[in-house]
Amino acid sequence: MIKYINQDITKVERGVVAHGCNYVGYMGAGVALFLKTAHPKCFTEYQNYIMENARHKDDRHTLGGKTNIVEITEQLYIANCFTQGLHTFDGQLARTDWIYESLHNAVTFAIKKGLPLYMPKIGCGLGGLTWEGINGVEAVVIQLDSEHNNQLDINVCTWP
Repeated sequence: MIKYINQDITKVERGVVAHGCNYVGYMGAGVALFLKTAHPKCFTEYQNYIMENARHKDDRHTLGGKTNIVEITEQLYIANCFTQGLHTFDGQLARTDWIYESLHNAVTFAIKKGLPLYMPKIGCGLGGLTWEGINGVEAVVIQLDSEHNNQLDINVCTWP
C-alpha cells in the first residue's frame, strides 16, 4: 500500500530507505546529500560498489537500474538506487526503467526483511521526471506495489 507522509527521510529508524542516485560517484545534492550526511556509510559503500562494478568511467552507465543496499543497523537499510547519470558528466537524467528495476530490488529486499519501504518522489527533483500522470514515476510505484500484491507499506516522504 502506498502512503504519502510528511516525514524527514533521514530520520527513519526502521525500514528500507530507497533513493535515487547517479552512477558517477557523487552524492552532492538532493536527498542523496541529506542521506550521505546523516549516514556516511551509505556513501562509502556506494563508492565502493561503483569501483567494484564499473571501475572505468565509460562503464558507469551499466549501473543504471542496479541497487546497492547498505545496512546501517539491523533495522535500517539504505537502498542506493542507480536511477540516473549526472547532467554535468554525461547529460543522463533519471529514467523510469532504471527506477523500476532498482526499486524492484529494494521492494523485494524490504519484503524479505519484513520492513517498510520509505522513499522520496524518486527521480522527480534533480532527476528531471514528473511524479503524476500515466508516464510519471508514481505509475511505476503503483505497478510495483500491485506486482507484489500490496504486501508492503510504501511510504513516500514529502519532506525534505
